[in-house]
Amino acid sequence: MCKKIQHYRKTIIHSLPTLKYLDDRPVFEDERRYCEAFAKGGIEAEREEMLSEQEAINQDRKLRAEAFNKAVRNEIYKDADLADREKKELDKFIYEYKFQDNQGNKYSEFMVRMNEINQDPRKYQKFLKFVKNIDAFESKKIAEKQTAKSTFNFLKKGSNPLEGATSKEPVKQRATGSPPAFKFK
Repeated sequence: MCKKIQHYRKTIIHSLPTLKYLDDRPVFEDERRYCEAFAKGGIEAEREEMLSEQEAINQDRKLRAEAFNKAVRNEIYKDADLADREKKELDKFIYEYKFQDNQGNKYSEFMVRMNEINQDPRKYQKFLKFVKNIDAFESKKIAEKQTAKSTFNFLKKGSNPLEGATSKEPVKQRATGSPPAFKFK
């Protein structure tokens, strides 16, 4: 039967719209769309359907990447802890496409660095360790900023940072009747 029907799988899938399995293989929605396109216009229509679906997927990826990049850029410029110079440097690091490969694809310094990390197991292990402990890193960073701020405020108070401190002269006390601990000759 299979050999008598030309394009057996495509024909059966097109003619039975509720079919879920055929010959122990599932029938997915994208395969169903391709079969319907094939039934309408042959192999060219099927290829057009595949290309249009691929274009839609690429467009969706592009929109998601643009939305993510916009959100990252907003977070960079919203960060009150970063100086304007640091914000611009970070923006250039991520979004300035200054490297190009043999095929003409352009890459930022961030992309080049991530590629280096992905290709070097030692760097990748360090990267994973950093990502795993990012919350501790953030807490340490906050603690360092607070320490720097308190040190700055301490030094800013004046030329005599020990002003107001009291000092007592040490009192020498000798126990009566006990010999000294060491005797030098």
